[in-house]
Amino acid sequence: MDNGKIKDNDKEKPEGFRALFENEFTEELFSSCIEFFGEKISAVFAYCTLIEKLIDADGKRSSGSDQARGDIRAYIEEVKKLNMDIWRFTLSGEILSENDYDMTGINSRTFISEFCAGCTKFFNGRHTINSDRNDPIAYFRSNKNFLNFCMLSYIRKVISCKPNANFVFTVRTETADKKVIISIVPDQSVDIRTKGNKGFFEKHFFEICDVIAEKLGIRYEVTKSRLRIIVDELLDGGRMRISSKNVFYDSGEFSVFGAMLSDL
Repeated sequence: MDNGKIKDNDKEKPEGFRALFENEFTEELFSSCIEFFGEKISAVFAYCTLIEKLIDADGKRSSGSDQARGDIRAYIEEVKKLNMDIWRFTLSGEILSENDYDMTGINSRTFISEFCAGCTKFFNGRHTINSDRNDPIAYFRSNKNFLNFCMLSYIRKVISCKPNANFVFTVRTETADKKVIISIVPDQSVDIRTKGNKGFFEKHFFEICDVIAEKLGIRYEVTKSRLRIIVDELLDGGRMRISSKNVFYDSGEFSVFGAMLSDL
């Protein structure tokens, strides 16, 4: 099966990476981690919020040092950041090891609109992402969680190559030969095959995409100028049940968007 490796990067991928996430024990392990770490991280964020409220209340009652309150807020943000690092690995592990998942009908325009909204929420004005409303509306069968994670992994990889740059990403939809092609195009050319290998997700970007492509039966292509995801078009999509919003799509810090983008 074509696992989506680009033609000019056609080296064999290690089987160990894919085998790890196809293992039933790994799936059970990450599922347990989600429950365990999710509860603990939620508690930490709740305590951080409580401390911030106490700081605000204290500031109204006393003339204490604004500098001290500012320092405490900075420490709180650092604690949140460290917790999100843990959550990113835990959530990503569960997504990649998930072997019992639904394949549902997806409206390309709705999917891309939700994706851009999720990214914008956590770019915090530093980067920009948009779509072209003139692109065709297409239907295809897939899993939103996996697609979101693959596309977010690409964005994370691109930004890691030029961490001081401000990117503008454009998400495009095309149809050709009964295929739907979803592309993410950054406004700056980046060779992600030789740069941006500092972290786990950046270092193993291609292996992560291989796992997702294998699960979904899709192809992906990466060049210096874009990511392209190629899926079979559902020509009768208008008559089928279209999936509801992604369970991971929300405005909270614990969404897959928050986990993958909040530290960039």
